[in-house]
Amino acid sequence: MTDKLIIAFLGFIGALIVALKPILDLNTNIVELKTSIDNFKQSVDKLDSRITEHGKEIDKLKETVATHEVRIENLEKK
Repeated sequence: MTDKLIIAFLGFIGALIVALKPILDLNTNIVELKTSIDNFKQSVDKLDSRITEHGKEIDKLKETVATHEVRIENLEKK
């Protein structure tokens, strides 16, 4: 009877391993995906801040160009 019990127990352990391996692999893939998404979010945040800075620089340049256009118009009138 103990041999049958040992065989049944080992069979149960084998079935448990077969059932848990895909779950563990899925968990590993989810962790890797989360890490990749976090890294991507950091990159997007950095790019967003750079775009905001460049937008401010462009706005300043537009103001400068507008000021120069007014100066040129005034010079042309004289």
